[in-house]
Amino acid sequence: MTDTFKLSFPIPEMGSRAAVSEITFRRPKIRDLREINRASKDGDEVGQLVAMVAGCTDLSPEQIEQIDAVDMTGLAEAIIPFFPTDPASKTET
Repeated sequence: MTDTFKLSFPIPEMGSRAAVSEITFRRPKIRDLREINRASKDGDEVGQLVAMVAGCTDLSPEQIEQIDAVDMTGLAEAIIPFFPTDPASKTET
């Protein structure tokens, strides 16, 4: 399963990499969850977010660092539903 997020502020061309105006992301794999977990153990929330985006896209870390903060917030909101939820956090109604 994949989805696409359109950037309000495109990532500029970087060397041989073309400018990026939309990002296609996919469901994370276990290796992606491990990388996110490593970043969260360091207490680095931005690093955790970068690991989350890196794990779900084909963007390089350098490209991810060029994402505008407004776009990163929207991208994070779009990616979050792709991650498993903690069954213990669910409450019955």
